Amino acid sequence: MPREFLAALLSPRLQRRPGEGDVCVMYNTVRGRKAGRPLRIDHYLWEEADPATGLTAMQRTTAFPAAVAARMVARGQVAARGVVPSEDAIAGGLYAEFLAELRKRRLRIEEVHHPAEAGPAR
Repeated sequence: MPREFLAALLSPRLQRRPGEGDVCVMYNTVRGRKAGRPLRIDHYLWEEADPATGLTAMQRTTAFPAAVAARMVARGQVAARGVVPSEDAIAGGLYAEFLAELRKRRLRIEEVHHPAEAGPAR
């Protein structure tokens, strides 16, 4: 009963109103070493709903990467088999192609390299 009560209170407030959209925000930092030197890479994404297509930001940020990756697997571009995290399966030159395909769909992930500010690897 408590779950139903909470859902009855929150559900009306979580519904999108006409003219409203959602936003997906990502900030990710990777620290490590490359060629023996410290490296920090920051990834940024800000995605908003697309009123022209009616797609939400969440739909765009989940469906487009999955579709691009699925096409790469179907073309035989992904060598990994089985259940593999996308960050391990789509690497190197394939990663650059992956980002280019996302940009074609107006989904941009900014990648900023900071070789001098790496800090300790985690």
